[in-house]
Amino acid sequence: MYSAANYLQIARHMKIINCAWHIKVAADDDATLDCDSQVNGLAGNCMTAVLIGTKPSSKCCKFVRSAQLDCLCPKITKDVTKMITERLLSTALKIAKQCNWELPHNYQCGS
Repeated sequence: MYSAANYLQIARHMKIINCAWHIKVAADDDATLDCDSQVNGLAGNCMTAVLIGTKPSSKCCKFVRSAQLDCLCPKITKDVTKMITERLLSTALKIAKQCNWELPHNYQCGS
């Protein structure tokens, strides 16, 4: 089990990479989002599901399904990689699957 300090450290790091708040883009907006809006949308709408393990919201799934890997992967720096635990990664992948989105087979993302 992870302590509150672990969750706070992860949340703090997500804020450092400019991800810890909701963006003001409607979830049903079909326009392609810029990279920062994608990252902020995922963090703002999916953070609770990732950190606590709740079912992802429809808004979270909207951002998951519209995520562009060429935008997101460069955000996974060495510092971010150090923060990602096996449980956190497993939860994120589970959420992606619950949202009907999967990474391409053998895809590697991050540094």
